[in-house]
Amino acid sequence: MTAPVAVAVNAVGAVLLVLATMACGADPSDAVTGEQVYMANCASCHAPDGSGGVGTRLNDGVTVARLTDAQMTAVVADGVRTMPANSGKLTATQIAAVVAYVRYDLQQP
Repeated sequence: MTAPVAVAVNAVGAVLLVLATMACGADPSDAVTGEQVYMANCASCHAPDGSGGVGTRLNDGVTVARLTDAQMTAVVADGVRTMPANSGKLTATQIAAVVAYVRYDLQQP
């Protein structure tokens, strides 16, 4: 793919992502900030690719299949076992963004 075509495809993809996010009633910035929030707050234990380590593996589909969005939100906000609570550290929007990132973007193909 030539550079101008690749740029156009990426631009169209970004616009479609924002439009799809808006259609779902979510803040369009969530799609961008979910990864940023994850990398800054979760990756040190769960690994940048979600493969786990100190924290639970998140990229194999098991966690997202087992937990609803509300349950994942509660885990991120309130913590569980050795995972610290993030409700005083992250906003509700940031928590929702990281839950969406883990559920939709972090999963292995």
